[in-house]
Amino acid sequence: MEKSGHKNRYAGWIIPGIVIFFSGCALTIPEYPQPILLDESSVSIEYTYGSVEINAPIQIEEGQPTAFRLTLYSGRDTTKAIIERILMPEDRMAVTLPRSLFLPDTLIHKAVIEPLGGDYLTRIHHFSYTGPTITLPISRIRLRPVIIQGSIHQLRDGSPVSDAEVTVETPRGQRTTIYSDSLGNYRYSFPAEILKDSMVTLSTTLSGSYPVNAKQVRFTTSKNYTINFLVGPSARFYQLGAPYLVLDNLTPFRVGPENGAKIQFLLPKDETLMVTTVAGDRLKAFIEMKSESSKKSQFQEGWVLSKHVKPIDL
Repeated sequence: MEKSGHKNRYAGWIIPGIVIFFSGCALTIPEYPQPILLDESSVSIEYTYGSVEINAPIQIEEGQPTAFRLTLYSGRDTTKAIIERILMPEDRMAVTLPRSLFLPDTLIHKAVIEPLGGDYLTRIHHFSYTGPTITLPISRIRLRPVIIQGSIHQLRDGSPVSDAEVTVETPRGQRTTIYSDSLGNYRYSFPAEILKDSMVTLSTTLSGSYPVNAKQVRFTTSKNYTINFLVGPSARFYQLGAPYLVLDNLTPFRVGPENGAKIQFLLPKDETLMVTTVAGDRLKAFIEMKSESSKKSQFQEGWVLSKHVKPIDL
């Protein structure tokens, strides 16, 4: 009796109600990736976008650094460095990092360039992702500057003196002048080479208020100097008489009112006098003599011609 099924070219059998195929290869079960369940409490997806090259060009303007420390911080955490590299002056200042460190594009990252082998300024650049190659602004390498700063206040009440002229003069005759701000403060920033002068003269003056007040600044290894000025008469001095201001430089201050009386001092322009007696065109007055070594002032009495002075308000 012939069998109801027959063998075909697919090496299979046909059985009523059932079709079975056998291929020439082994049976393979497909593998599916682990599904991401959207209702899970934490889902993490990581993308890789290649690499980013960061160039940090430098220009040495002062000194000779022995090396550079290049440190990069991601905007995700600017307190923890993602890379720190020591580079020699002849090396190309560049690093290559994974693109994933700079995601998302809205982050602001930080690059710190620290010259080594001397007292140099550290350069800091902030940047964002702009493409696979990022070039930072040129870092101009300079030695840390010499800072001379301070304040100018009235001796009598401590009020700040604004718009006062503050001048620094070197032994070579170089002069630099700025003006105090509304709080009486001033600040100079000089290249480190000024330390070769060993000493400079710092002076301040304000026309119609007080005469030139000068101090010498002797340099050490420090690069920061604070020089404060107390100018004008003291509160005690204002109690001695009526205030007058000297109009002319080198005004004689004599021991008596008579012609030919001995000259005690030649008063500078804008010096303050306290007048106690008026005798025609001659005024009897006090001047205040201040000392850097003593907080207590001395008062000296004398005579001056009225044409050299004018009364002022307190």
